[in-house]
Amino acid sequence: MNETLQKKVELLNSQMVVNQSSDQSHISHRFFLPEGIESLTISFSYSPKFVEYGPENQEIVRKAFDFYDDKLVKNKKVVKDFSPFKNLLTISIEDPIGFRGNCHRFHPEGYEIHVSDENSTPGVLNREMKSGMWTITINSHCILSETCDVQLIVHGTQSINQDKRWYNKPFEDIKKINFTTNKESESPSKNSAYSWKRSEIHCHTNHSDGVQTVEELVSKAKELNISCLAITDHNTMSATEKLEQLEATYGVKLMRGIEWTTFYGHMLTLGYDQLTAINWSNVGPTSIEESIQEVKKEGAIVGIAHPYQLGSPFCTGCYWEYEMLNLDHYDFIEVWNGENPHISRINKAAFETWTELLNQGARIPATCGRDWHVNETSKQLAFLYLYLPENPTIVDMRQAIKRGNSFVSMGPQIEFYAADEYISGDVLSVHNQDQINVQIDISEYNDSYAIVIDSNVGAVYRSDCEGDIRQTVEVKTNIDSQQVNWIRLLVYSDRRELIAFTNPIYFEAETYES
Repeated sequence: MNETLQKKVELLNSQMVVNQSSDQSHISHRFFLPEGIESLTISFSYSPKFVEYGPENQEIVRKAFDFYDDKLVKNKKVVKDFSPFKNLLTISIEDPIGFRGNCHRFHPEGYEIHVSDENSTPGVLNREMKSGMWTITINSHCILSETCDVQLIVHGTQSINQDKRWYNKPFEDIKKINFTTNKESESPSKNSAYSWKRSEIHCHTNHSDGVQTVEELVSKAKELNISCLAITDHNTMSATEKLEQLEATYGVKLMRGIEWTTFYGHMLTLGYDQLTAINWSNVGPTSIEESIQEVKKEGAIVGIAHPYQLGSPFCTGCYWEYEMLNLDHYDFIEVWNGENPHISRINKAAFETWTELLNQGARIPATCGRDWHVNETSKQLAFLYLYLPENPTIVDMRQAIKRGNSFVSMGPQIEFYAADEYISGDVLSVHNQDQINVQIDISEYNDSYAIVIDSNVGAVYRSDCEGDIRQTVEVKTNIDSQQVNWIRLLVYSDRRELIAFTNPIYFEAETYES
C-alpha cells in the first residue's frame, strides 16, 4: 500500500504589536492558498492575556463604569473583584466560498485552530479546502494593556509539492485558452465625420507612483497634441475627482481608469462611468475573471498590461500570471509598453503572443501605453490613434479601443482600409470574393521605410517607400488553399525596426442570417 507523503508549508507568519487604539477593530491578513492543501493549522497567541487595574487602563475602566453604572467605580471592592481584566482577541476565517467561522474563546496559553474538509476545530465549518484567497482576521474585542504582542502563524499540509508562490505562464499554450472565433460581420466604421485622434491610455500621477501632478500630466498631454487621455493610477481613481474641470481648462478629453496592480499581473481598466472603488486585494490568481465582471458592471473595459514585464521581485506583480480560462473577458492587450517601445524585448514577446492569438482565431485588439510617470524624456514615444468623432464621448473612446478601430505609431500617420470602407477592427464578409482592394496612405514621415501587409498566412504584400504614399493593393482571400482571416499593416524604419502597426481588418468567409 502506497503512503501519500505529506508536506508542511508555512503560508503566513505575522508578528505585530498593537495598542489600545486597536480596541474594537479588525486586523485582516489575506493570503493565497495553493492547490493541494488538505488542512490548515492556525497558531494564534497574544500577550499579555491578563491586565491588572492600574495607571495604563484606569481611565478606560473609569469611563466604562461611568457609562454602565457610575456608582460602581466608587466602590473599590467592586473594581478589585473585576480585576484582573482580560485582553480578548479572537480569530475569524473566510475562504473563497465565504465566511467559514469564528473561534471565540479565551486560552491563556494561546491556541491552535485546525481547518479541513471534515475535522475542523469547533467554530469552523467543515467544507472543501478551496484554493484561492483566504482571509484570517484578528478580532480585537478588548485591549486594556498599553501594548499587546500578537503572533499569527498559518501552516498548510499538502500531499503534492507545490510552491506557495504562484507561478504561471498562461500564454505558453494558447490553445488551452477559450475564446469566440467567429462573429457576424459588422457594419463598416469608415465615416467622414471621424478622424484619427492621438491618445494615451496608460499614465500615472502623484496619486500613485508618478512624479507629475494631475494638472502637469494633462497640460503636457495638451502640449503633445494628445486629444484623449486615460488617467490610470495604481489601484486608485482619486486623481480623476475633478475630471470635468480639467477637461474644460485644457481641452483634452479625459477618461477615468485604474491600473489594477496586483500580485499576479497588471490590468488596465478604462472608461468608468463614474468614480468607483473595487478592492483589488480580493482577487486571487485563479479568480481574475470574476473581478473583471465587477469592473465591467461599472462600465469599464479591461486589458492586459505589459504581459511579459518581469514580475516580483523585479517589478511588483508586473508579469501576467493569472489563470486564463476565456479570452473573451479581455477587451485588449497592451503589446507596446513604455518609452522606446519598438526596441523592447518584452514588447516583442507581447507582439508575438498577440500575433499567435490572431492566428488561432481570437479577435483581440492591441494597444500601446507610455506607462507615463515622468513628464520629460529624451526617448522615443509611441501613441495610440483612435478613430473618433470630433467631440468624442467616453462611450466612443471605449468602443474604439474595444473594437480595435486604432493604430499604433511612432511617427507615420496611417490610413488603412479595405473595400473602400472597412478600417482596422472591422469584420468584412468575403464570401465568394477572390480578392479585396486594400488602400494604404502613409503621411507625415519623411525618411525611407518599408510597409508590409501581414496576415495569418504571412506577408501578402511588401514595398519600400519614402515620404507620403498612396497605394491600392489587391489582397487575395485565399492563398495556397489557406483562408486569409485577417490583415494588418506594419511599417518598418530603414533600420528594420517596427515603428507603426494597425489592428487587423478581419475577413469573414461565411455569411450569417440575422
